Amino acid sequence: WDVSRPADPFKSSVLEGHKGWVRTCTWSPDGRFLATGGSDKTLRIWTISPSGAPLACHIDDHHHSLSLRDIAFSPLWTSHGG
Repeated sequence: WDVSRPADPFKSSVLEGHKGWVRTCTWSPDGRFLATGGSDKTLRIWTISPSGAPLACHIDDHHHSLSLRDIAFSPLWTSHGG
């Protein structure tokens, strides 16, 4: 969602890929990546362009044993560019 005009927010893009509910998401400290985790037991790292459009997605398909409910970026991970 683009909320640059709070009185008139609009959907700017849709990130498709999870099979099921997205349970958690977080932005990297530098704003270049968005991590999402869901009930499909996958973690996805989205590369986001300056305009807000998705550019690429890295999928961690090791299938965690449980639905992902909380994720965070490590400052070490983002300092090395992912």
